[in-house]
Amino acid sequence: MPKLNITIVNYKMVKDIRLLLPSLLADLGSSVEAVIQIIDNSNNCDGIKEVLAQEFPTVRYLDALGNIGFGKAQNLGMATVPADFYLVLNPDIIFPAGQPAGQPAGQPAGQTVIKTLLDYLEANPTVGIVAPRLTNTDGSLQPSCLRFNGLLDQIARRLEWGKYSRYIQNRVNRFLMTDYDHQSTQPVDWLTGAFLLVRGETMRALGGFDQRFFMYLEDCDLCRRSWLLGQAVHYFPALFITHGHRRGSFGQSAWRLVLYNKVTRIHLKSWLKYFAKWGLRAPHYGR
Repeated sequence: MPKLNITIVNYKMVKDIRLLLPSLLADLGSSVEAVIQIIDNSNNCDGIKEVLAQEFPTVRYLDALGNIGFGKAQNLGMATVPADFYLVLNPDIIFPAGQPAGQPAGQPAGQTVIKTLLDYLEANPTVGIVAPRLTNTDGSLQPSCLRFNGLLDQIARRLEWGKYSRYIQNRVNRFLMTDYDHQSTQPVDWLTGAFLLVRGETMRALGGFDQRFFMYLEDCDLCRRSWLLGQAVHYFPALFITHGHRRGSFGQSAWRLVLYNKVTRIHLKSWLKYFAKWGLRAPHYGR
């Protein structure tokens, strides 16, 4: 059984993956026994299978036989290769080894992201999930550690209702943890699924992602179940990775988003499923 199974779901993102993989391989180096898998939800319509065979022959290609959703595809990849740890990774991530010199600054010299976080989980057996700080492509902080949201917080953020009400904006700010300094390693309620390093025993006990969520909030649900299992969720901001984080639906009117933007409709469905599952109470485990 390998130490680490890295699972990346592809849906027409071959350009991003060609940028991700060199930086990922450089971060891994020879210090971590890892299997890297691309689970393809796009029927190879972007030629990802051929790109991997020609440019990254050590990376495994797994055809999901259609767009089965993020969580289900991740579960497929994790079940294929059981491991001591699982790294759930988005295609639009770049590790510091792939950054131009000094962009962004702040990574401790000599530290790789994955090995450092693996060591952290091994040294802290009560922590089940950990992730580093995420930055935007300009080096600015990207919200990636969050508080469990109330009924309207997530949708208010997506539809930008905060610009109409200070009360709503304060709720959104609390959800995004804007009052947190993002400098200290701390327990947090949940972490976004762009990067989740999960202890193998924890992931198997949780049964992977809840496949009722096609996309969105499966990461929040996973972290909430991890806390209930007695496995903490930690944010480790001393290390960073860059996340492209496309937000194509932001900046449009609420009605246009709901009526015409497929991504927003998927997000709304997941939001409704989440509260149908958990109810309206938002527990608080982290900072």
